[in-house]
Amino acid sequence: MAMLTRRKFIALGVALACAADGARIWSVNKNAPIQIPVVHHAIGEEVNIDGTFIATNNELTQGYYVTIKDAKLSSYNEFIRNYANDGSEPIEGLDYPAFVDLTWLLRSERSKDDPQTGGINMLYISLVPERRNTYYYALRKLILKSQEKLRRIGSDAVSFGILPGTEYELHIPYGHLTGTQIYMGKRIENAYLCHMEDTKFELYLSNWPVRHIVDITCA
Repeated sequence: MAMLTRRKFIALGVALACAADGARIWSVNKNAPIQIPVVHHAIGEEVNIDGTFIATNNELTQGYYVTIKDAKLSSYNEFIRNYANDGSEPIEGLDYPAFVDLTWLLRSERSKDDPQTGGINMLYISLVPERRNTYYYALRKLILKSQEKLRRIGSDAVSFGILPGTEYELHIPYGHLTGTQIYMGKRIENAYLCHMEDTKFELYLSNWPVRHIVDITCA
């Protein structure tokens, strides 16, 4: 049996150690978190979300652009007075800021020959306050109070789509999703009763393959 000299033994040990280190580095790199590009946008800036998605890659955002035109704190009564078209009436006492009202402008450049209109998944788009210990979602029942077209087609306001070559503006309120309660003899969303004190937020429009975030400061 051949004998290893001390020099060869040391060289072999170094080679094995380097191979082990290389294997560890490969394993770490293989299992390292994927770095997603993050792009911040300002209010009034048009965001091209073509091909990005918030939850699943079948959201069909091809050709879609989003502009957040305005942001303000709003009370339930203010929102109802300004935008409701379903017969809803203001409720006594609900005149304090309870949620964030974002003015969205959607624009579609999809081909008119495309059989699918595509759209935006509103269910998972979140608004994160600067303090970062909670998040807010679109108040879909309140959206429906102001969108006769969505009510007409039986939409639950989970997602929105518009015709190719068109644009559409709508108000989307963001607040707490915390159930309902009886108030002034009516069952209403707890979100309408909350006191919104945050004024700076990040709106997460997409998570992959690019994370588009709109920096929000309420007027």
